[in-house]
Amino acid sequence: MSRSTTSKKTRSLGPLAVLAAAVLLVVAMAGSATAAALITGKDVKNGSLTGKDVKDRSLTGKDVKDRSLTGADVKDQGLTGADVKDGSLSGKDVQDGTVAEGDLGAGVKAKLNAPNVAGYEVVTETVELESDGEGAVFVACSAGKVAVGGGGAFADAATTTTSIEASLPQKVIRGDSLLFADPEPGFADGWRVDGKHSGLDPQDLTAYVVCVDPS
Repeated sequence: MSRSTTSKKTRSLGPLAVLAAAVLLVVAMAGSATAAALITGKDVKNGSLTGKDVKDRSLTGKDVKDRSLTGADVKDQGLTGADVKDGSLSGKDVQDGTVAEGDLGAGVKAKLNAPNVAGYEVVTETVELESDGEGAVFVACSAGKVAVGGGGAFADAATTTTSIEASLPQKVIRGDSLLFADPEPGFADGWRVDGKHSGLDPQDLTAYVVCVDPS
């Protein structure tokens, strides 16, 4: 009985083939390492990162979800006016009682301290009193306005003995001429000043009334 023998031929790889295979292996391993190194937010446990884990100034507004921050997330005194965009805040963004007068600029203070009234006016009337004389001066608001205050003074009180005897509101009766009477409760539109002096020369006595539009 005869046996048939099958021979196998072994083919060796050339140097270039070995080099190519090595390069492919390195690339494959590097790709696996890179993929393993990529981490997303899904890989981080909620609440496990703090500000210490974030590089200073590495985050911008684009990295923060709208309306996701509150005052509790901001360090006290950590923000200044430079951190807030002009016109981006309204009264609803400021807690009641947290802003003092010292936090306001000079222009804002002036607007807030200005009288919040309409039709403000001051009307004056002057009468000359004879030497060593006395008298009364009446002054009226413009029609339609109400009196909120008044008073009077002598022109040369420093050199003469003078005295304001009365300063009180009046009701104006308007017609061909102005008449004055005691005011009604809660309403006056004029003022009266009584005065006297003991000087040898005549003295001017001036009365004034402060008026505004009725609210």
